[in-house]
Amino acid sequence: MEKVYFILLMTILCALPSTAQVAVGGQRPEPGTIIDLNSPNSDNNRTRGGLLLSNVTLTDLADIPTSFPGITSANKNTTEIKKALTGMMIWNIGNASIKKGVYIWDSEKWVYIGG
Repeated sequence: MEKVYFILLMTILCALPSTAQVAVGGQRPEPGTIIDLNSPNSDNNRTRGGLLLSNVTLTDLADIPTSFPGITSANKNTTEIKKALTGMMIWNIGNASIKKGVYIWDSEKWVYIGG
């Protein structure tokens, strides 16, 4: 009897629609997106709010900060970590030598996009 319940459960689970897309603050993600950010407080198709990037103090544009979760002095220069973080966006809060603004990791260095 347990086998019948298991087969029934698996049949139901396989029949349910599934998606790898995520809508945050919305009903359904737009086609072609992985993450679709929407404000739950929107009116007339005008969204309020926005994406808040992590605040980081960069000290070297060729260095991954150890303040990131899971990043240590021992692993931050490995090829795997550098590739895995490619495309990561942060907000640099600035210091004397590196200006404030949005940066993207390109697998070798932080690239300034604006601010």
